[in-house]
Amino acid sequence: MLRALICFYMTLVAIVILPKWYMKDDLMGLEERPSCHKRRQSKAYRNKLKIVRSLWTGIGVLMLAFPYLPVIAVSAMFATCLSFAILDET
Repeated sequence: MLRALICFYMTLVAIVILPKWYMKDDLMGLEERPSCHKRRQSKAYRNKLKIVRSLWTGIGVLMLAFPYLPVIAVSAMFATCLSFAILDET
């Protein structure tokens, strides 16, 4: 009886606190569970990821070509900001 009561209240807490994509199907009563990584599985995101990979490859070559600390620091910061801008969800 105590175990059933604890399970009941834990289920209520899970429904209130946890996001919908994290809950089990039996708690939600859903047939198909939405993925939390749906955005990352899209073709547009994979294309953006290829652009970022090419950007970092180019920046890496630039860093190897000019092995000076200011060049490396500025190019790494530039590539990081540009990568975040490209992969932004909005």
